[in-house]
Amino acid sequence: MILTLLFIAVTTFFLFLLYKKNRFVPKHQPVIIYNKTIPKSYSKITQILLAAILKREGKLVKGFDEVPKITTKVLGIKIDQKHLQNYLDVCGHEKQKTEQPSVPACYPEVLVFSLIPIIVSADQFPLSPLGLIHIKNDITYYKKLQFGDTLDVLTQVSATRSVEKGIEVDLETLAYSVNGILLWKCIATLLSRKKVTGKKAPPPTETETPKVDKEYQINVPKNIGLQYAAVSGDYNPHHLYPLTAKLFGFRRPIAHGMWSLQKCLSYIASDYSQKFQYPYRVEASFKLPVFMPAKVLLRVFEGEGTLNFKLTSEDGKLPHLVGSISHVSEKVPEDS
Repeated sequence: MILTLLFIAVTTFFLFLLYKKNRFVPKHQPVIIYNKTIPKSYSKITQILLAAILKREGKLVKGFDEVPKITTKVLGIKIDQKHLQNYLDVCGHEKQKTEQPSVPACYPEVLVFSLIPIIVSADQFPLSPLGLIHIKNDITYYKKLQFGDTLDVLTQVSATRSVEKGIEVDLETLAYSVNGILLWKCIATLLSRKKVTGKKAPPPTETETPKVDKEYQINVPKNIGLQYAAVSGDYNPHHLYPLTAKLFGFRRPIAHGMWSLQKCLSYIASDYSQKFQYPYRVEASFKLPVFMPAKVLLRVFEGEGTLNFKLTSEDGKLPHLVGSISHVSEKVPEDS
C-alpha cells in the first residue's frame, strides 16, 4: 500500500514537472488516419483523465495562442442499415419508419463521433477535454445520403476564439464520397469555460416569439440518455445515471444536445418535408440542458427564407435549443 502511494506521488510529481515545462504538449499538427473503422470513444478514457489533470479549462497551455489544426480521417466507412434504423428508432418520428430510410442531417456526426474524443484527448490539444460544452452546430447537407453509401470522413480543428466565457473551438467534419465529392459538412463549436467568481447569472428566459405555425410536445424519457449513448457512442457520464450526473454538477441526467436537435428535425420533417430539399443548412444553438425525464415544447415559425424553431420547457419559459433550416445556394466543392 505504501509503495503504491509512493508510486502515485512520484508519478504525479513528474507529471507536474512536465506540465510546468510544457513538454507533454508537442506543437506539431498531427494527421491521424483510420481505415473503415474508428476506435471506440471509451478507449480514450485514460488519455482524457490524464489530460484533465494536466490541462486547464478555459485557458490554453502556456506557449499556445490557439488550438493546433489536429486532423483525423476515416477512409471507407460504410453507412450500415441496421445502425441507421436503430438511430432513427431513438431520434426519429413515426412517419420516418420506412423500408429504405434516408440519412437525417445529424446522423453523419454520429457515424464518426469517436473522432472527436480522439482529437480532444490528443497530446497536442492544449485544453482540458473535461468540461467542454457543445454550444453550436452548423450543418450543410449537400447531397442525399442513404444506407450502403461508403464515405471518407475528415474531422479537424478549424478555428479557435477567445470569448468572454472562455475559449471556443470549432471542429469541422467533412464527409466525402469515395471519389471526392463533398456530401455533408458540419461545424461543431465547443466551449472550454473559464472559472468565474461571484454570483452566477440568472438563467435566460424565453422572449416573445413571432406567430407560431406549429407546436409539438415531445416526451423525453428518463432512459433516453442510455438509448442515445448506445447508438452514438457518446457515453459522457452526465447523460447516463443520476449518480454520474451529480458527479458533474447536475441534479439529474441531461439529454444529449444532438438527440434534442435531431428529434426536433424529425418532428419538423414530418410536416415540412419541402424544407429539407438538398442542399440545405441547419443551424442550432444549445441553451439550457434538458433534465430527464421531461416534456418539452417545440415551436416552429416561418422566417424570411428560413424555417425557425425553438425547443423550450413545457411551459415555454426556459429555452433549450434555438435553430433554423434554410436552403443553400453555394456550389458544392468537389476537391477533398
